[in-house]
Amino acid sequence: MGMGEPLGNYKAVIDSCHRINEDLNISARNITISTVGLVPKILELSKEKLPLRLAVSLHAIDNESRSKIMPINKRFPLEVLLDACKKY
Repeated sequence: MGMGEPLGNYKAVIDSCHRINEDLNISARNITISTVGLVPKILELSKEKLPLRLAVSLHAIDNESRSKIMPINKRFPLEVLLDACKKY
């Protein structure tokens, strides 16, 4: 966390998760990916064969407030993001 948006570098993050899981024998359930809410990548992540944990940084409880501090909210408003989280 704190190193940028992991789902913005999807392939490298997933490759790393597979290596951590397989090479280091650390359960995928102990790996958490934290995102600001890149909906297409959350949906892609839901199809992976790893039971990773997902954390979403909301920063606000409504679209107006969230859009002011999280520009990504203009592309993927809370309703769309929450729907993707439910699918995950």
